[in-house]
Amino acid sequence: MILKMEHFLRIILMGIVGVIGVLAIAHLLLKLPFPTGREPEWVGAIGTVLTLAGTIWLATTETRRREQDDLQRARLQAANLLHRLNDARNILSSIKTKAFGMMLVNDSWPIFQDQLEAFRTIRPWSLTEIEALVPLPNNTAALLAQSEDEISSLRGKYERLANIYGDDFAPEMQTLGVECHNILQRTTANLEVCINTCVEARNLLHRSGQQASIS
Repeated sequence: MILKMEHFLRIILMGIVGVIGVLAIAHLLLKLPFPTGREPEWVGAIGTVLTLAGTIWLATTETRRREQDDLQRARLQAANLLHRLNDARNILSSIKTKAFGMMLVNDSWPIFQDQLEAFRTIRPWSLTEIEALVPLPNNTAALLAQSEDEISSLRGKYERLANIYGDDFAPEMQTLGVECHNILQRTTANLEVCINTCVEARNLLHRSGQQASIS
């Protein structure tokens, strides 16, 4: 409430200063030696230029305000998503430690079943939640969208691994296992970047809230 009042008063003050500036410039220009009988044309031209400048200034100010609002919403969304991102990263990290080694296990089927169940506990994030993060740095929204796609791909590969068994499927199991390991490496690294960015966004959100309460 205090910040909104300050913003409102700042706009009023800038408007008053702008009007005074326009009047002062107009007063000075009217004293210049314009060609006789053409003063209205010069005054009209000056007024047009000043109007255009004011319009550009207002548009720029409004654009900055929208960008700040979008950034604040992005930080809020990042803070809300942080717990789910940490959970997903921890689950994938746990799976990653076993993904490559399980190819050496003779009876891998129960392990694949367990890992598939672990995938199902990951709570996905929606497109709306991802889009809200676009203002954040480090391509956070794009990395999170990519991570969501790759988690879905991994889930499908593990479903296949959980449903094939025996020596006849050994080559396919090995290929899928290596693919899963590579995707897990990439996805956990991307999530780590997203988490670090979201932590920073949450901290900035908290700091701005503390400053607002002090003000």
